[in-house]
Amino acid sequence: MDKFDAIIIGGGPAGYHAAMELSKNGKAVVVVEASGLGGTCLHRGCIPTKSLLYCAKHIERNYDEKLINSKKKSDIQRLYKGLKYQIQQCGVKIIQGRGKLTSDREKNNLVCIEVDKEKYYADYVIITTGSDYKNLDIKGVQEAIALKRAVYSDAFLELEKYPDNITIIGAGVVGIEFASFLNMIGKKVCILESQKYILSGMLDDDVNALFIQELVRRGIEIITDIYIEEVDNSSVIYKKNNEYEEYTSDLIVIASGRKANIEDIGLESAEVAVDAGYIWVDEHCCTSDKKIYACGDVIGKSMLAHSAYREAEVAVDNICGKDQKMDYSAIPITVYSNPEIATAGKTENELRKDKIKYYVKKKSMLYSSRYSIEHSEFPGLCKLIFDDTGVLVGAQMVGNGSSEIVFTLADMILTSQTERDIRNEIFPHPSIIEIIKETACSEPC
Repeated sequence: MDKFDAIIIGGGPAGYHAAMELSKNGKAVVVVEASGLGGTCLHRGCIPTKSLLYCAKHIERNYDEKLINSKKKSDIQRLYKGLKYQIQQCGVKIIQGRGKLTSDREKNNLVCIEVDKEKYYADYVIITTGSDYKNLDIKGVQEAIALKRAVYSDAFLELEKYPDNITIIGAGVVGIEFASFLNMIGKKVCILESQKYILSGMLDDDVNALFIQELVRRGIEIITDIYIEEVDNSSVIYKKNNEYEEYTSDLIVIASGRKANIEDIGLESAEVAVDAGYIWVDEHCCTSDKKIYACGDVIGKSMLAHSAYREAEVAVDNICGKDQKMDYSAIPITVYSNPEIATAGKTENELRKDKIKYYVKKKSMLYSSRYSIEHSEFPGLCKLIFDDTGVLVGAQMVGNGSSEIVFTLADMILTSQTERDIRNEIFPHPSIIEIIKETACSEPC
């Protein structure tokens, strides 16, 4: 009988991180992965998108599609090899195949999974099967995909050439990043979004409005608050203000959300509870079965790679007997668009809803001399939200460089730093991060 301390189903960020952390704790671990280590993030998500955005930001529209895609593939392959080496150095066993929970339990209560009819047993299992794009249930979508007039996000990242006029359905993080990339390489882009606002719920209205204004200034068309009726070849027919309109382009990119990969992994057999399409877990990342944990997109809490890393650490600590709970209160969120967005903690909208008293301080990013030198074309914004005792509870930034600053803000929120604390901090000069102190020292809005 093949027996391990822990079996991990899925080799994405949560899976490989959990495997290495368990190995460091002296555990015998196996990772079961159906495709490639690194999961969607490395092969069909975060990494290829960032590679494309990096190229776009440094080519000033004089781009070569072959070079862009060559670099993208090279980046993925280099990071994949590095990841595989790290895992092997930790002594983690890798099994290629699709893992599935079974109802089998040995006398000593081992969990059993099956891979290609082979059975493996462990004291614990961690499910990290991630997510996949949602199929858009709209008339004509499948026909448009068959005709190569439409693609989902995965297929978009495999394109070798980009047509001149592109429609993006969905204004979440993926849709916005794709739009920025295409805009920077000189393509005409239109974003169609069913919600009233883009990046729904992530930003307060004032920050959202500033961001939209800049996207439009850069040439991106944005149409929100619509109902998409049909996709007809390369046209999207939608309803806005009770009138039907049509937008035609060379290609339609569908970036309209993701769903958990929970099908055919044996959840029913193992009697693991599911809630609203995601695996239910408690604050310890433990499922309804105390021998089975779950982390990452498959639990639907915070579908970000860095959240998945932390969830994996929480699961591992609890498996190793260290009581640990997951805290989602100040997870940094970044959108690597042009300009970048970064947020952490509560929004004004959330605080009003919870009837929490607060005050706001705001400053243009241009008050950072380095930002002013490097990004003078867009004023940007740093917004800090304090509760009525002066404790920082939320932050939002729009402006390039934000993605490298937001961790500091998240840490300040987690450690309950006050306005006075921030005023007393010493920031390097000249640096973009100085904008935090500049904002904290300003008058409330």
